Amino acid sequence: MKPDIRIRLCVIGFGNRTRKYLKYVESHPDEVELCAVVDTDPLRLAEAMSMYGMDHSRYFVSVDDFLASDVPADAVLVATSDKSHYSIALKVLEKGMHLLLEKPMARTSSQCIELVSKAEQAGVVAGLCYIMRYHPYYRRIKEIAASGELGRIVSISHREVVGIDRMTHTFVRGNWSREEESSPVFISKCCHDVDFLLWLTGDARNIGGADISAMPGTPAPEVPHAGGSTSGAASGVYGYEVLSSGSLSRYCPSSAPSEAAARCIDCPIERHCRYSAVDLYLRRREWIGNFPISGAADEEEVIARELRDGRYGRCVYHCDNDVMDYQEASFTLPDGVRIDMVLDGISDSDGRETHIRFEKGYLTAMNGRIIVHSDSPVPDSSAACGSPSMAQGSTVSGAPYFTEASLPGGCSIDANLPLPCREEDYREVCSRPLHAGADIAIMEDFCHAIRTGSRMQCTLQDALPGSLAALAVEESRIKGGSGR
Repeated sequence: MKPDIRIRLCVIGFGNRTRKYLKYVESHPDEVELCAVVDTDPLRLAEAMSMYGMDHSRYFVSVDDFLASDVPADAVLVATSDKSHYSIALKVLEKGMHLLLEKPMARTSSQCIELVSKAEQAGVVAGLCYIMRYHPYYRRIKEIAASGELGRIVSISHREVVGIDRMTHTFVRGNWSREEESSPVFISKCCHDVDFLLWLTGDARNIGGADISAMPGTPAPEVPHAGGSTSGAASGVYGYEVLSSGSLSRYCPSSAPSEAAARCIDCPIERHCRYSAVDLYLRRREWIGNFPISGAADEEEVIARELRDGRYGRCVYHCDNDVMDYQEASFTLPDGVRIDMVLDGISDSDGRETHIRFEKGYLTAMNGRIIVHSDSPVPDSSAACGSPSMAQGSTVSGAPYFTEASLPGGCSIDANLPLPCREEDYREVCSRPLHAGADIAIMEDFCHAIRTGSRMQCTLQDALPGSLAALAVEESRIKGGSGR
């Protein structure tokens, strides 16, 4: 495609993620234009019509109607429910259109492998929205790991705390609360964490560069265990051992206080409950963006109706959720590197923390800060402490570090830490909207690849190892037995 021609983009699924990505389209009208919107929800289509003003013939309630239409499109963004990603992406690729697919890639390993193969056969740009590969904070961690200043990675411990508000809204009351209807929580929430950790170790190359046709396509089970706890092992087909166990112990009837009512508005202990839907939606007015608005007079009525009759007004102890609220996973890679992960949907905090042990030091990343500690009192000053994309910093007492001018805007370094430590502060960067600009960066990368013929930073092929590994975690959890 010629660089001076505008990309015609169709979006399938007009939800929160699509609207974030469309910020790039709105700010780059010379590069890309919205040509069609597909959504099964008439209310969302009406919203899109009011926002973008295209002819009514460019709005569709089904993917098949769009694909059968004469609306010209070069590329498609798919951001629908998890379980529909594979079928829609496959249709788009078979039509020979460029594809940007929201995570997760698919529900089974065989489906993931088929999509990668179809994309290669079609010769189109096909990328997966793994935010962490584009986020400046996580890219900086990757740069440090790849620089060699601390030697080879020995082990990684990574924890994701979902946060009670997000957990109860999305994975207890919301659309991702049942595995059969969406995905297991580890797949929907942690697949890009797994990808990031494999990317850090360089292990993605072990699968990413392999012959896809020779890879096994054993599917992960489609119908997961509902509640309780499970554990098991899976190995062999992924090239490394995977162990996982999980439980649903907090958001279930057995944990309910005796006074708890079925709905928060009827509950005598609502005022004292951390999980109160009345507090979250009515008092704080948070997480209400996807409440249905049909027939409601105003926001107050929308919230009142949802609390009274909707899924989001239910007590967290009395929902029909079956996804895990706590899960552990571990990977032992072929070179002996150990990765341990925790998904925590119970703790009253949120965020990620990563601890990496290297041969010659360690790195801790949490709460927007990166702390690097070298075991050597006088590190080799010739070792680059970053990638060529960042200017080389100065050296103090033999400990290499970056000056603030060499870091992205908003970052700072704490020079008061005892040498040979350094801290890089990304809190201001991480507080920026659109995942610190990563949402925009993904769209920019996608459009640039289409216009110039270059390779995306995260193609379906690149994302395959992390996708297969996340599915292996679920296979292990559900299997409850020994691996192959």
